This record gives sequence, structure tokens and C-alpha cells, in this order.
Amino acid sequence: MSRITLLRGARQLVTLAGSSTPRRGAAMNEIAVIPDGALLIVDGKIAQVGPSRRVEHLALARQAEEIDATGHTVIPGFVDCYTRLLCGPLRWSVEPASSGVLETCRTVRSYSAQRLELEGRKRLRQFVRTGTTTLEASCGYGLDEATELKALRVLHALDNRPLSVVPSYFGASHTAPEFLDSPEGYLQLIRNEILPLIAARHLCRDFQISSEFPAGTVDEVVAEARQAGFNVHVHTRSRVDFPNAATLRGLDRLTDIAGAALANLLVLTPGINFRNGDSQYAPARQLIDAGAAVALASGFDHLSCPSSSIPIILSIACTQMGLTPAEALTAVTVNAAAALNASARVGSLEAGKQADLLILGCGDYRDIPICFGMNLISAVIRGGEQIYPMMEMT
Repeated sequence: MSRITLLRGARQLVTLAGSSTPRRGAAMNEIAVIPDGALLIVDGKIAQVGPSRRVEHLALARQAEEIDATGHTVIPGFVDCYTRLLCGPLRWSVEPASSGVLETCRTVRSYSAQRLELEGRKRLRQFVRTGTTTLEASCGYGLDEATELKALRVLHALDNRPLSVVPSYFGASHTAPEFLDSPEGYLQLIRNEILPLIAARHLCRDFQISSEFPAGTVDEVVAEARQAGFNVHVHTRSRVDFPNAATLRGLDRLTDIAGAALANLLVLTPGINFRNGDSQYAPARQLIDAGAAVALASGFDHLSCPSSSIPIILSIACTQMGLTPAEALTAVTVNAAAALNASARVGSLEAGKQADLLILGCGDYRDIPICFGMNLISAVIRGGEQIYPMMEMT
């Protein structure tokens, strides 16, 4: 028997309906708000979206369990398209994050799969509380074959418990301790041994690499990984000439606005700048004005950005980077889903998509970036199931 839910009476139902390709430039302001909106959910998927007066009179709606969202805003669940979920223990330090890489590497290598999974489960609960329903997750601190493959298996085990977890390999984040005198040699190890193993065992389809490695070797690895079927994501502060990259990430020292605007998708991580006390954020306003497709991510990492809160990222984006609330919301839903090749499933509230949504304890989606540090999320629903307890809705 089908499980049917009717959510009705939302003061704002923000659907983000429209193109599932990354939204560029002015299109990032198009978020499709339905006043007094309703959703009909059947077996975890959205069956109907529209005004309450229409949806609640459908035949299926008469059989539904009802959620009264009167006075509340309903938006798609957040998609966090870059996190290092398995990143070792939290370290308090006022030093740059890079100073703790080798120590974190030693710690993560010592962890059993059970220890990694336990820490991952704890962190996923933090993401749920602030509205994330899908996230990309990597380790990137093992910096060797055994640890990184173990981490990828753990990430598979964490999928759907309770979030959608998209595993990603970020072994090319730093040079492994054994290769400090030969960064090129480390990338050759990744290219010749680790990536083929990951592909053969179907552990992930996403590969991340830092452009801080020697440029020629980076270009070779990016091209070959793409040819091998990986979605390649390049972390770069300023360089943008990576035609084989699915996304470019970081870009906080970017000067070539026009060149970057031509890229497939840009993933900005302002939480990292905020944590480091760095006021030079990526030029998001200029990029969008130039026609770029921009996504935002938490960049969660106990060294560089120990926060899982997408609402905080929205606040930073609007107050420090010049985005409108609509653009920022697009960046953590539709465009973030596109960064994970998940647009067919998540990122907007449309018929046929997974019923991943947030019920906010406010009447306007623009309250999210305004109320920084406050959690306005009353309920998180993923696949039609409530995964974050409904708070009293008054």
C-alpha cells in the first residue's frame, strides 16, 4: 500500500522548479515561489506541487497523512557539494590549517573502519540538524592507498543513514609524508595505482585534486582521470584553465573573472575564509554578473572549516560576497545538486523528484541568511520521511 503525505498551507513553497542544468548569471535569481503552497508525496517522491487549494482536492490527497505548514516556509533540502567528512579529530589552533595536515594524516591512518564510521555517523547528525539532506563526502587525509580505500568503503556504509552520501576521492589534497621530496611521484602513484583500483571496485565516481601540485602533472592527471570516467573537481585559488573539470573549487584569489565564468560550475567555500580570518572571499558577485554558474558548499573539515551549517554559509554569501538570498539558495540546491550529478533526484521540489525538503520556522526564505547563527529549521524530511524531529510549530 502506498504511503501518501500531503503538506499544505506553506506561506512560501520555494520550489526552485525549472532547468536542472546549472543555473547561470541572472537565472540564479529564479527560484519559483508558490504562496499558500502544497506538496503531495507518494512513496517518498513528489507527485504534485502547486497551490494548496488545488493539490488538497486531488483524489490521492484525501487518503493522505497531513502536515499543516501554515505560516511556514518550505524549501528543498540543502545539498552540500564539498565536505571532508572523515577528517580526524577537531584540533584547536590559531595556526594555518596546513600546519596540522601531517598530524591529522597520522591520526586518520591509525583509525579502524569502525572508528571512521562512528565519527562519520556523529557528524552526519550535525548536518541533518542544519538542513542538509545530500552531501559529497571524502577523507583525503589518509594519503595512502589502504586508508583512502577504507574511507571510501565507510562512506558507502554511511549512505542513507540518514542522508544521501556521495563518496569522493580526495587523495590528491596534499603530498603524502612518504613523497614530500617528490610531489610528482605521489601524483603518479594516484594515477597509476589508486585511481584504477577505485574504478575497478566501483568505490566512487568523483575525484578531487589540488592545483597546488606541479602544474604539468596536475594537467595530465586531470585529463586521464576524466578519460577513465571520473568526474574531476579541481581545487584552485586562481587558475581556471581546466577544460576537463566538472567543477572548479575555491577561487578566492581569482582575477580572471571572464575565464572562470565560462567554466561548467564553480563551487565556492567561504566558510574556509571565515575560519581563517581572511576577508578576501571569492568574487561571487562579479562571477554571477559575468554569467557564471555558482554553487556554495560548507567545505566541512576539522582543520580548515569545522562547521556543517549551510545556513551560516548562506549568511556569509549574502553579507560578505554580495549574493541575493535567491542566488544563495540556488547555489546550495539546484547548482549544488548539479555539482554531484544528482539533479535528476534532488535540488528542487518538482514532480518525480525525491521528497527532500525543509520546513522553516519563518515565513520568508530570506530570513535564513539574515538570522545568522540561528537554526530556523523546524523539520527535515528526506525521501518523504521525517529525519529531524518536528519542533513545535507556532
